[in-house]
Amino acid sequence: SSANVSPGQRDHILGSSDPNHEPSILQRIAEKRRNDSKLSQTLTSAEELISKIGRFDETFGKPIDLYERIAMEKSDIALAAEFKRASPSKGDIALNTDSAAQGLLYSSVGASVISVLTEPKWFKGDLEDMLKVRKATQNSADDGSKVRPVILRKDFVIDEYMILEARAYGADTV
Repeated sequence: SSANVSPGQRDHILGSSDPNHEPSILQRIAEKRRNDSKLSQTLTSAEELISKIGRFDETFGKPIDLYERIAMEKSDIALAAEFKRASPSKGDIALNTDSAAQGLLYSSVGASVISVLTEPKWFKGDLEDMLKVRKATQNSADDGSKVRPVILRKDFVIDEYMILEARAYGADTV
């Protein structure tokens, strides 16, 4: 378990104890996201995000609990769908797809959860994709005929600020 990893072992795993270490793609993405988060914090404060969360919740409602939403399913399984524009291993997948329309499609076929990739460089997603999915599925469910899916921010979430961003842009969970 990670609790049993010594600082020296952690340095080795991360490659920081080896001057010849080539960072893995996951290490490069995580480092980029650390830098992205630092930059975002200079543009929008955590307090501004907290305020935005309050306004969002007033307009669109509080987040749905992931466990409770899955437990609502009548069958033994729950469908999770993913909105992804690209990936480091597959390259471009769906660059021009409308995230809101795709989210509605996933919801219409019974998705209980929709994960939205928000990492911009390698997965070519963003927070606006997630916001559009949340708003579209929320509006679709507002007629009372169904419960909207949980919206999950899928990213390399490396600090609390990114959790606040997720909530401010409509995520129920990360």
